[in-house]
Amino acid sequence: MISVFSNDPASPHNIKVLGDARTPRLSLVMANTGNFGKVCAGSFADESLILSNSGRCMLTVTSIVSSSPEFLPPQVSTYPLSIAAGGFLPAPIRFEPAGLGPKSATLTVHSDDPSGPRSIAVSGDAPAGKLTVTGSALFGGVCCRHREQRTLTLCNTGGCSLHVSHVGLKHKRRHLRLINNPFPAVIRPGSCLSVVIQYFADEAGAETERVDHPERRPARAGPDIGRGGLHDLGLLRQVLPGTPPRNPVRNIAATAARSTAKSAVTMTKGKTTRLERIRQHRRVA
Repeated sequence: MISVFSNDPASPHNIKVLGDARTPRLSLVMANTGNFGKVCAGSFADESLILSNSGRCMLTVTSIVSSSPEFLPPQVSTYPLSIAAGGFLPAPIRFEPAGLGPKSATLTVHSDDPSGPRSIAVSGDAPAGKLTVTGSALFGGVCCRHREQRTLTLCNTGGCSLHVSHVGLKHKRRHLRLINNPFPAVIRPGSCLSVVIQYFADEAGAETERVDHPERRPARAGPDIGRGGLHDLGLLRQVLPGTPPRNPVRNIAATAARSTAKSAVTMTKGKTTRLERIRQHRRVA
């Protein structure tokens, strides 16, 4: 209300004053609803947070803060930041995961907007590498006192680095060992590393098949051919699961048994002929 005083008999004159006190208005805009997608641990990705002033007065921004150290707001040398009416300001936000798994945070922007601070949710994911193993560790039949090797290849088929801390035998065996073991190591995406397994077929771990029968029963008439005999015949072998007995060994035992039985019959026949001669001599006497 404005009052005007004068010598006018109708003085004072009052004039109403009207006005609209407009304010700034802060709006936050971010692509992908604030989702940074997949980012490997130890690396980073940047997205822009748009600070828009949709009011008709100058907007003053006093701070931008994050609830997580893995989502970094921009480093500003000096606050406040001024945004004209109808203008906007892109603020870079960095997602830098320190560990694996899904991540989330809340960004809060403080300004002179009468509505108070504005907040926006952000998220991201830090995946691990994907291990794929190729090759075979099956050795099959290995000759005694011989060595065989098999190669296993460890590949990273994921999108982030794969950290392999240890590769080893679960139960230590003197017949098995790893050679050219490059681990621990980091396998980059799309890369592979190999480890070699060596098996030594030691004689101490060998078994022998009996010469007479698969169930290892000794022959009743004939020599017992044990481990030493088989070794002399050159028939000592490494026995692996599913390996059948060798027929030539059984034939040797069978031949020996028949030879012994034949000798026993010949001895018995000779004794019988001698007794008959003695009886005939007594009758003549």
